[in-house]
Amino acid sequence: MKKQKRAPLSAVRDAIRECRVIRFSYEGQSYTVKPVELGRSTGGSLIVKACVREGPADGLRGWANFYYWKIRSLEILPERFDPGTGPESLHPVAA
Repeated sequence: MKKQKRAPLSAVRDAIRECRVIRFSYEGQSYTVKPVELGRSTGGSLIVKACVREGPADGLRGWANFYYWKIRSLEILPERFDPGTGPESLHPVAA
């Protein structure tokens, strides 16, 4: 099995700054999220705070933290979102 590379940190920062929806693989599952912030966990690991729009059928919805080092195959989508909206408004806004 081919090992996937970690997503470039610059791509995550760009998506946050530009309010772009992203899609990525995380622990073997596919997620589509609105990334809103980079931060640190209590243990010091870099995390991405995001609002999950699509995930595994039995998985996460709403606000979630993702360890940056576990994010793979990141794709910045053309969709934009309103940074002031939370889980109650998971649909992208017009560009």
